[in-house]
Amino acid sequence: MFVLSGGRANLLAVGILLVAWVMMLPSEQAITLRKMIAPALFVGAVSSLGMLKRRFQEDPFGENRIHFMQVAFGQIVRRPLAGTGPNAYVSTVGQYDALTAEGWPVHNTPLLAVGELGIVGAGILFTPIVLVTVHAWRAKNRHDTSGTYAKAYLASTPGIFIIAMTGWGMLNGEVLGFWFFVTAFVSVKLANRTTLGKRADDDNHAIRTKTLQTVKVA
Repeated sequence: MFVLSGGRANLLAVGILLVAWVMMLPSEQAITLRKMIAPALFVGAVSSLGMLKRRFQEDPFGENRIHFMQVAFGQIVRRPLAGTGPNAYVSTVGQYDALTAEGWPVHNTPLLAVGELGIVGAGILFTPIVLVTVHAWRAKNRHDTSGTYAKAYLASTPGIFIIAMTGWGMLNGEVLGFWFFVTAFVSVKLANRTTLGKRADDDNHAIRTKTLQTVKVA
């Protein structure tokens, strides 16, 4: 699916997702998955060579992306706090940039958000994403379902970051709504710790404490 989409960032993101997820899993689960994922990644890489070659021939150095970023920085400097208004970037910036007027915004989700909503508005928009990421990092070592969700969320974060930094698709209507739905769903799962998970964490803490006391006595 990712090969057929022709998206270089998407292909790289899913590869990082799979590798990061396996690395964060307990060793007994990771060993089994490595046997499955390694061949899948190899097949995916080989099957994508033709697409990657074609994409790099079409746009080897991303000249248009650099141009769009320069235009976006110029617009942000003009209106750093207010922005152009939601969904008004293309119509506003297109008045003085021909490529943007064709319907192409800046290929960078954070910059597009700042350009449309201003610095404060973009900060408010992305605050839930940052907070859930921090929460997931703190919960990644739990021994219950909240720890499992934390690992999955953190494994997906680098790929989402790559996609967001190389395109504007994360701000598209359905995609943005689904992104925040998943973030909210994971936030709820991180808050719901099972009794088994709490007991396992307490036992591990007790073992570490007892070990440290033993070392000190010795």
